[in-house]
Amino acid sequence: MTTLYVDECDKVASLCEYCLEHIAHKHKNLFFSHFVELFFFLNESSDHPQYNKFPSEGHVSSGLADGDSFGAEEDTGMSSNQEKRLLIYQLMARSLTEQQKFQLKCRLMADILGVYIKEERPLSPAFDAIMSDVFKMLVMK
Repeated sequence: MTTLYVDECDKVASLCEYCLEHIAHKHKNLFFSHFVELFFFLNESSDHPQYNKFPSEGHVSSGLADGDSFGAEEDTGMSSNQEKRLLIYQLMARSLTEQQKFQLKCRLMADILGVYIKEERPLSPAFDAIMSDVFKMLVMK
């Protein structure tokens, strides 16, 4: 459902935004609890030992991985899919408290950056996109 927030149809995107904000209001910790996994889902990566470990049968593609689009936006240097992913992250981050935002940044550093440093995992194109998204989120207010 989160990917519908960046749908080309404004009516679909607006309805999705309303629904997600309503869900966030009713379930205060839902977005915070699943925020880190969203990086792996949207980038269609299962490179992490813990996140995005769903059975391949019935797997749904986010359609927002960088390999799913062609070219980069000239003015930002980001792919259109990365821009869409960042919009989704920003929407979810709006529902977080300041404490949750701080905790999220700590989790991003420990769960994503830390795992790849400690385990010396080989870098993949999907992981490059995840790292780019993480760094952009870490500098957001």
